[in-house]
Amino acid sequence: MQTMYGAPLRFRAILKPRLWGGRRLARWAEPARPERGPIGEGWLLSDRPEARSVVASGSHRGRTLQDLLRQDPVSLVGSAAAKAGAAAKPFPLLVKVIDAAQPLSIQVHPSDDFARLHERDPAGKMEAWVVLRARPRATVVRGFRVGATRDEVARRLHEDRLDSILRLVRVKPGDAVWIPPGTVHSIGAGVCVAEFQQNSDTTYRLYDWNRIDCDGRRRELHVDRAFAVLRVGRGGPDRIVPRRLPAVGFERELLVDGAKFRLERRRWRGTARFHTSGESVLLFAAGGGMEVITRASIDPAGSSRHRTRLRRWEAVLMPASVGAFTVRSPRGATLLWAVPRWA
Repeated sequence: MQTMYGAPLRFRAILKPRLWGGRRLARWAEPARPERGPIGEGWLLSDRPEARSVVASGSHRGRTLQDLLRQDPVSLVGSAAAKAGAAAKPFPLLVKVIDAAQPLSIQVHPSDDFARLHERDPAGKMEAWVVLRARPRATVVRGFRVGATRDEVARRLHEDRLDSILRLVRVKPGDAVWIPPGTVHSIGAGVCVAEFQQNSDTTYRLYDWNRIDCDGRRRELHVDRAFAVLRVGRGGPDRIVPRRLPAVGFERELLVDGAKFRLERRRWRGTARFHTSGESVLLFAAGGGMEVITRASIDPAGSSRHRTRLRRWEAVLMPASVGAFTVRSPRGATLLWAVPRWA
């Protein structure tokens, strides 16, 4: 059955309590199910078996992202993705907001090949962060200091001094960081990021600051697997260097053009006109509120309009069949534009 979407899809946020989390994401909790403890992550788009995104409003309310993908892949993700077998695959992009009141564990993710061999998850994990908020002098961990060796990493870990060889990168709002598989990393205290990643939840903790959880236990570490996949080399620049792209009526920067997803940042004040170009696009409001205007139905005369308000740090999925749409923000806006890759 052909759906021919005429409006964005907004999904309910899936909140993830974490002992290192804060309270900024509590506003997304459902009134009937308030979250009172620390919330580390809000998953805005997910097609994981344990956490499937559900449409929050509109004619598709209550349907999962997977339901919609199976029903009509062409209208949702485009004909090219449908030909690549999208209907039989999970949606390849997972998008979340991470609020770190305390540092995350020192961790690393596997490649696709390693995950296929050693995990039930068929995908590894590459990810990109865009910093939304950071207290003064806040840092993230990205790899090890220059000259570190695997033997030195093992020795410092045994001596409980791993932090002495970690590479700390100072960050501020707007900075973007690329984390390929094998790169040891952590988000520091006082940092909030939008994370765009492969559809995977495989994480190997190498070190967790000797923290005690709410049950009085230390969290599980995965040292052997972490050592099997970690790399000690630099692994690229500490921060992504945005590349300016041609555009009319807005500023456009390329942040990531990877095998798993493409990520851009778009800025403007007033009205900007965009097009899905035959692909599904995840829109994330990184700065400023905005209104997304589309045709409410497939109407050649274009007389019917659908308006979706997008507040800061909220996201919607634009189905491929939406086509042309307008976004208004009188005070100015920053939009993160993410397109999944299906190959």
